[in-house]
Amino acid sequence: MVMKLGQYTSKLIDDPESLTESDIDEALNLILHSEETSDIAVAGFLVAARATNRDHREDFIATTVKNLLKEAKKFEPNNEEEFLDIVGTGGDGKNTFNVSTTSAIVVAGTGLVKVAKHGGPASTSSSGASDLLSNLDIDLSKVTHEKMPDLLSNDFTYMSGPVFHPILARVRDVRKQLGVPTIFNLVGPLLNPAPIKARVLGVYTPSLGRTYAEAARRLFPNKPALVVCGAEGLDEISPAGDTFIWHLLPDGTIEEKVINPEYFGLPLHSLEEVAGGTPQENADIVKKLVNNELSDNDAIKDYVLLNSAALLYASGVVSSFEDGIIAANDSIKNGGAKKSLESFTHAVKLL
Repeated sequence: MVMKLGQYTSKLIDDPESLTESDIDEALNLILHSEETSDIAVAGFLVAARATNRDHREDFIATTVKNLLKEAKKFEPNNEEEFLDIVGTGGDGKNTFNVSTTSAIVVAGTGLVKVAKHGGPASTSSSGASDLLSNLDIDLSKVTHEKMPDLLSNDFTYMSGPVFHPILARVRDVRKQLGVPTIFNLVGPLLNPAPIKARVLGVYTPSLGRTYAEAARRLFPNKPALVVCGAEGLDEISPAGDTFIWHLLPDGTIEEKVINPEYFGLPLHSLEEVAGGTPQENADIVKKLVNNELSDNDAIKDYVLLNSAALLYASGVVSSFEDGIIAANDSIKNGGAKKSLESFTHAVKLL
């Protein structure tokens, strides 16, 4: 017997634990593919999953990601290269500077690794990754799956989620009208369609840290990751104090630790000092950063160094956060970061 979405919603409400992976899989199929499933039914299921916290479980997260990656626009790199990514769930309400995207550019500029950043326009902040890059004179409408094999020859590449996951248009209006985070907000960092060998995954609450690491372990066996959450509920490495880390090692072990900027000789900076502005204001800061025009111990520069170090450390190309900070700082000072941004910008213009 074919069940309707409302029947899975009832299971969520009556007994969330009774919802199996097979149930989740079928519910997602009804949400994404069935023309008979109404927006009201979709909203009911998503809200029930959130209200019961069932969507914050490893199996729910992993099953959703598998379904969405299966529907993603596919491409094959010109060789067997793998890449890095750094991205957060959003939803932290902090509206900080675009540190993940900027850190991706800086890490690519080290020459040690290639970064294929996955992101999107602003959802819960004033400036998302796509907004920032568009204000850096990059026409992201040209960056399609057909063009990715050639673009991946650059040290830094960017993919906009809506372009590579058009299936999510099915739930766009429902999510917008709901106005609350759903499972589709939560899984964004895990949806990169490129072959990723290591990643930094930011979550907005420490209660999600281990679960997210476990989901990454299930989805991407033998691929290391750092799941991070600032003590303030920041989905990045915090410049203001402690950050909780769940380090997923290639053997599947998850190590928990706490870091602080002062451990690495950096001063603390309040979140107000790294607040995000408009996309154009943030783009202007990125230009200053890659031109090495920000002073040492500038709040945003230190913020970028910390998060860049996390990605380098996750990948294993440096053995410590300290070495990661040094490599990231060198990327800025020697022009590597500027080159990685300019190379991608130029490559997109030529498309």
